[in-house]
Amino acid sequence: MAGLTGQGWQLYSLASANRLPASLARCLLPGSAEPIQLDSKSPMLSHNQVSAVLCSIDLQRSRDFYENRLGFVLSPKTIKNHLVYEFGNGESLVIYGRPSPSKADHTQMRFWSTAIEKDVKELAAAGVVFDELDMGAIKTVDHIATVPGIGRSAWFKDPDGNTLALFQSE
Repeated sequence: MAGLTGQGWQLYSLASANRLPASLARCLLPGSAEPIQLDSKSPMLSHNQVSAVLCSIDLQRSRDFYENRLGFVLSPKTIKNHLVYEFGNGESLVIYGRPSPSKADHTQMRFWSTAIEKDVKELAAAGVVFDELDMGAIKTVDHIATVPGIGRSAWFKDPDGNTLALFQSE
């Protein structure tokens, strides 16, 4: 996702256009909402647009999930065998179709939150099912795990098993 800020990646939403639910309107990394200024000495790729990329074995099922559960709007830039969802300032999510599922066992996309409890409730009300964890130091309570010194997270999966997360830093 593009929009690198002084403190890290910034996910801008389309909330101002009333195109995303409130649960994703606050998905911002704490810090400046203004992108950093790049000069001619910045590495070449730091000027490029960046997309998160996931795969799907059933694009129609994925489209239903991302549009009807998360409130994303399909981009007119979508091409054959792909779904493209654009966010403010050039960020995007690309989902492409393939015959076999992803084998990734880690969080593949994170949404930054400033009100994780509210976001979890809104997404659960929209039908999102959250993962429940009990791994010793990481245990979810009401779908949210708290890690002292880091923050709070809530994980869920899309229809293809891609792990997505809400995260609120301390």
